[in-house]
Amino acid sequence: TPRSAPASSAVAPLPTTIPATTTTTTSVPAPDAPDANAGEGAATVNGESIPVDISRLDNAFVVSGGGISATISGLSPDGTRISLDADGSLRLEESDRIVVEAAGYEPDEDIEVWMFSTPRLLGTVTADSSGRFSNNFDLPASIEAGAHRLVLKGNTKTGQDIVLSLGINFGAATSTNTVTRWLIIVPVSIAVLIGLLIPTALRRRRDDESTATA
Repeated sequence: TPRSAPASSAVAPLPTTIPATTTTTTSVPAPDAPDANAGEGAATVNGESIPVDISRLDNAFVVSGGGISATISGLSPDGTRISLDADGSLRLEESDRIVVEAAGYEPDEDIEVWMFSTPRLLGTVTADSSGRFSNNFDLPASIEAGAHRLVLKGNTKTGQDIVLSLGINFGAATSTNTVTRWLIIVPVSIAVLIGLLIPTALRRRRDDESTATA
């Protein structure tokens, strides 16, 4: 299926350079990551949920909350950015990578990048002196097709613990997705049509009755 979708222009253009891949084998405790459906974002600060803003630009997601702004996109094996899918979500496949560019973190501190639902640490990166980082990460081996979350865990510039989630998909889109959308669209369309026809029929019937009694 085509890997394409419309994108908005809510933020500044992204850098065009792609950094080197980062991987890790370090075993560390997984964060308590907030749930997020595909194409949606969520975040917690010190364990408490906070509002997030999410936008799409140039086939990337920009997720902002708690002073953190993260731009997340997919990278194909040939080095090109992956288009968002027909639902406007990031859909990755085997051999793709995830690119993360973020700002607002505590300077010179580590940020963990995870893949959920089964927690897997993709890598740990260190923010620069301004609290920024940019890197890309290989996907875990044997990841199952379906809904997943990319999760960032670090500290804000004020030293608060922040965990940010973005819902993504893995695996090629199936025809089931299209069938499901039609199962929703068709009944709604029929209901709207009935809603338009019934008042017209009632008015016509009243007009006929009025003509007959005149």
